Formats: sequence, structure tokens, C-alpha cells
Amino acid sequence: MPTAWPGTRPCARMPFSGGPFTHYNFLSQRKINPINRGTETGSGLFAGRISKGPSPYFITREPLFQGDLLRLGYEDDKGHAIQRVNRSVPKKGKFVLKKNRNLAKGAPVFIVDRREPEVKALIKELALGIVVKGNWPLCISRTLSPDIRLNNLFSSPMGEKSWVSKRDDNFWVFPEWELDLTSKRKELQNAGYQIFVSMQEPVPKGVFMKKRPGLWNWKMSVL
Repeated sequence: MPTAWPGTRPCARMPFSGGPFTHYNFLSQRKINPINRGTETGSGLFAGRISKGPSPYFITREPLFQGDLLRLGYEDDKGHAIQRVNRSVPKKGKFVLKKNRNLAKGAPVFIVDRREPEVKALIKELALGIVVKGNWPLCISRTLSPDIRLNNLFSSPMGEKSWVSKRDDNFWVFPEWELDLTSKRKELQNAGYQIFVSMQEPVPKGVFMKKRPGLWNWKMSVL
């Protein structure tokens, strides 16, 4: 089962999650499932909507810091893209995006990753580790849609399939293909990684793994 490995710091990155606030399980007598199938969803902190001009841009609702990672559009949109912030921008400032003719006017922009300055300094002192091969979860959730059956495949809007396993009170979402960054070991070593882990996760009966390169977001400069 995936875990934090020796020499790694779970706080090395600050992921953002979006969506309306809810008390969820805080009030035990009034539990609320925060999964609302009737609304649009997007992972990350909502930062604005795209405007069109000579180059697309957006006015940010949140301060942007150099190194932040932006998701442009929803993940199942044709023009969906990832872009790294190359300079700091104050709240209500204008940030110009790379040209993308498939990116629709009004498409949302989300901040999905941030590396805090103090964490960057701390990383230099640590022996960093990374999982390079195995069944790696897409996410870990405290809630599950009533449409999803445990240990059974379900499809995303893009037709990619995953399954959910339960561990204590958490739901682990696994895709039907493995992570495999073993071919990138040299580049990871050059980036400072010293511990390389392969992991095993039981595959439910009836689930057959696809043969894929397993590079995940490597080419999108997320790693």
C-alpha cells in the first residue's frame, strides 16, 4: 500500500482542492456527502476564467507565485493544458498564458500545485525518495460517489478506467495501468532523488491491467 517513504516529506508540495465548503462529517448527527453529481467539478483552487486576446490570459483571484502549477480547463476538455507560473502575480493581476487555440473563452483556471519557499530550502537537506514503478493511486478520498462499486472498474469521461479499494476510512482510486518511471532514473538522480521504490498493490478479480508506457504526467512537466 502506498505510504510515505524514509527520507521523504509529505509536505514538500502543497496540492489544492476545489469545490464548495461543507461540514461533511464534522457534525456526526448531520453527515453530508460532499460529492454533488449535479454540479461541475474541478481539482485545484479556482483562480479565474480565461479571456481571449492576441494571447489568452486570465485575471487571477488568488496571488500566484513563481513555480505554481496551473490547470487550464477541465481535465476532460479538448483544450485542457498544464502551465507552470514563471513569475509572481498579485491578486487581481493579469497572467498571460501560452497560445492554445483549443482553449475556450471562459474556461476555468485552477492552481493545482505550489512549492513553498521554506519547503524548497528544506528539500536540499533531505534524501529524497520517489515511487518509480507499481500501482500508484490517482487519489485518496474520504468519500465515494454512490455510483461507484468497490473493486469494480468504472470509466472517466475520457474513457479511462479505474477501480476503488477501501483502506480503513479512506478510498484509494487506482487506474488500470501502472506507473513506470524506471527509464527516467538517471534524470531523477540528477534532480536529487536517491531512494527509488517499486510497490505492489493487489489487483481485484476481473480487473486486467493495460500495457502502457506508465510515464503519467512526466511529459507535462508535473514531476
